[in-house]
Amino acid sequence: MKVRLLTHDYIRSGTTAGSEHDVPNELGERLIEMGAAEKTKPTKNTTQPGEATLPEGTPGEDWTNSELKTYAEHHDIDLTAATKKAEYLDAIAHATAK
Repeated sequence: MKVRLLTHDYIRSGTTAGSEHDVPNELGERLIEMGAAEKTKPTKNTTQPGEATLPEGTPGEDWTNSELKTYAEHHDIDLTAATKKAEYLDAIAHATAK
């Protein structure tokens, strides 16, 4: 569970209010009940402004072409010969299988 602390020092010394942490569900629920934290939404991997955001997990058919291109750029995968989603996925699979 991902939580944002509303106070400090509940997870470990040196944490600050407003910081986000992945914690076990039981701990997150206790922190929320105590008023020390709030649950946050899972976030996507973010990229540079104007670029697509990346979904969690392995690239697949449910990813957009823009997301596949961004993934390839971030992983130094050459997509210059690819023009269709299936070709993007093939190139990424081939490059990551090494």
